[in-house]
Amino acid sequence: MEEEGHGIAQTVSANTDHCFQVEIASDEDVYHEDDDVVCSQPAVPCVGMEFDTIDEARRVYNEYAYKMGFSIRVASHRTSQVTKEVIRKEFECNHARKPNEEGGDNTSASTSTNDPATQKPLKKKSASAVLTTTSRKRNTIKKYDCRAHMAVGLHDVKWKVIVMQPEHTHPLVKKLGRRKLLRSHRSISWADYESLKTLHHRNISTTQIMGILADFNGGIGNLTFSTKDVSNMRTNLRGGLNFRDMDATLEYFQKLQAESPSFFYAVMIDSGNAVRGMFWVDGRTRELYKTFRDCIFFDTTFCTNRYDMLFAPFVGINNHLQSILLGCALLPDETTETFV
Repeated sequence: MEEEGHGIAQTVSANTDHCFQVEIASDEDVYHEDDDVVCSQPAVPCVGMEFDTIDEARRVYNEYAYKMGFSIRVASHRTSQVTKEVIRKEFECNHARKPNEEGGDNTSASTSTNDPATQKPLKKKSASAVLTTTSRKRNTIKKYDCRAHMAVGLHDVKWKVIVMQPEHTHPLVKKLGRRKLLRSHRSISWADYESLKTLHHRNISTTQIMGILADFNGGIGNLTFSTKDVSNMRTNLRGGLNFRDMDATLEYFQKLQAESPSFFYAVMIDSGNAVRGMFWVDGRTRELYKTFRDCIFFDTTFCTNRYDMLFAPFVGINNHLQSILLGCALLPDETTETFV
């Protein structure tokens, strides 16, 4: 039986219901003694119930968990030694497993590496290192040794419930508005994802995006995701651009050249058809060069961190002794061949 990780890394995956499931950091501060809410009784999974796919089994159990007021996660799975396919999977309550043996409160807390009581002897550091704080918040989920779980096994091409334990050792979430903030119930619908992408590409701030999506859904209380989820999704979108950033740059240059024929750019390509250098200048700066070309600075002291390329601006001086930008270049090195 193989244990699946329970880390807090953010993941995004599309499912068949056109929603983007978003794992989040913690379920902290969601258990409150609120008034009971009128809710339709959920269909309780029972031993012997069959499903066509494992995804359907998880969906049914997750819907049951939502209506009851708890969150689920994958506890373990077993694979066939012959076919290497999954033949058994177990879903458990998010508050399963025993509390920390040290005792005390199992709430989320900030762990600071600057605490003298917990710090190990360190070597002498520089003044700049001493002034740097290294505190880090570690989000943990409360553990109540909850035994609630459901296990399904593969029998004759069908997934059948073989174990169903509905009892919990902790209070369940009664307020509907808080249930959708539990880990397994947070999701971004396809429509909201498309709107988020459009707003993201227009450089709208995360706070404003949340406000706009709240207006689309009839209020902030109707959203099934948080500001942190939107921020993580935007990080995902930026990560996707890393694989086509150069193509996007060249497309942008071509667009500028089509709009203004005086815009000029040149690209240095190596034997592997990879871009190793770029130079660009627009029509306005080309006209300024004709007037203020007597004194020009060419500085190569700037270096990009991600691409390890030199950023070399061409800077001139106007009649008011002010610096003006005349052109820009990205260079792979400072050799004579590159400059020529």
